[in-house]
Amino acid sequence: MSFKTQKRVHSLVGAVSAGVLFAAVPGSALASGAGHAAEAVERILAALPQTFQFTNLLDITTDPNPPGPAEGAAYLIRSRNGLTAQIMAAGLEPGHPYTVWWIIFNNPGACATSPCSAADLVTANGAIHYATGGVAGAGGELNLYFRTTSGGPPEGAAFNPTLPRTSLATNAGFRAEIHLVMVDHHDPAALTEGLDQGSWAWELTHPLPRNTMNWVRAAIFLTP
Repeated sequence: MSFKTQKRVHSLVGAVSAGVLFAAVPGSALASGAGHAAEAVERILAALPQTFQFTNLLDITTDPNPPGPAEGAAYLIRSRNGLTAQIMAAGLEPGHPYTVWWIIFNNPGACATSPCSAADLVTANGAIHYATGGVAGAGGELNLYFRTTSGGPPEGAAFNPTLPRTSLATNAGFRAEIHLVMVDHHDPAALTEGLDQGSWAWELTHPLPRNTMNWVRAAIFLTP
């Protein structure tokens, strides 16, 4: 955002705030103009830069090097302090629960390789946290839409405890390298009711136990 645009946003936000404060004053010009100012703020915010990236999904079921192709694709919409993504997958196990995880390298210039790897998470100010979950359909298809913002994952959301509780760094939306990883949580017949580990609710919102290897799909988005 340019300095001029920032000044316009701040000015309009101030106008909206003033309009709210004085809305009860009969005949106040601010009261009648507050709605227009709010609309102007929305138009400016909607016009802020965004980028759109798309890629095919990768099959990482057996951890091939390099990974092989998989059925499906993903896209990523970036803004300065936000990320929005969708995964559109096929060829999954019908009825299985799956989770998707954000892997964010806020400073990919510090990575030893490109794309970044797990070994770069600390040096690249990396973060891993929950994105979304879903159940594959009868044909093995699964479409998932999700987003995150700077400031860390929500309180209560699962994240990698070996890393700082962080997500997208402030103003890093355009420069971060983003990996989306999908995990298969296996046989739904073994899942239970309730909210404890092993339940449907837990398996659709939490990671699997350490050293459990069942990552199945990935999408990698380099810095645009």
